[in-house]
Amino acid sequence: MNDRTFKVRRSDQGNFLRTSFALCSLSLCIALAGCTKELSVGIQAGGTVTVDGKPLSGAVMTFEPMGSTTGPSASAPIFGGSFRLTDDNGLHGGKYRIRISMIPAGILRSIPKEQQVGLPPSDSVIAPEYDGKSKLEWTLLPDQDNTLEFDVSFL
Repeated sequence: MNDRTFKVRRSDQGNFLRTSFALCSLSLCIALAGCTKELSVGIQAGGTVTVDGKPLSGAVMTFEPMGSTTGPSASAPIFGGSFRLTDDNGLHGGKYRIRISMIPAGILRSIPKEQQVGLPPSDSVIAPEYDGKSKLEWTLLPDQDNTLEFDVSFL
């Protein structure tokens, strides 16, 4: 019988531990990837915005993710009291802060004439509680009709 004794160098032990840790970490990541919920991307939303009951034109509605909602912000123009976010906006299902603000007058002058119909006076400003200090919130849901309706006021 052959008695051989193998000695393991410290550097080999370190390599073994690093390799084992890397493999365990990789296995854990793969296992967790199968357990995570798929994000719903490409949410659609639309609706109406009025000022004192009349259709708002020449404004923009911005959706900002809140809390644990991931993904980008998105904006939609408001003309004739209507807005529409299509599914290419990158929004995920979740809770959003809504801000409504007027499009700057310089930009409004460059839009097509048919969209200029019904624009408020160029010095119109939406009240801060709907814009910079907005407390408006909405939860956008995947695979559902996200119809929003807001009535705002001017200063």
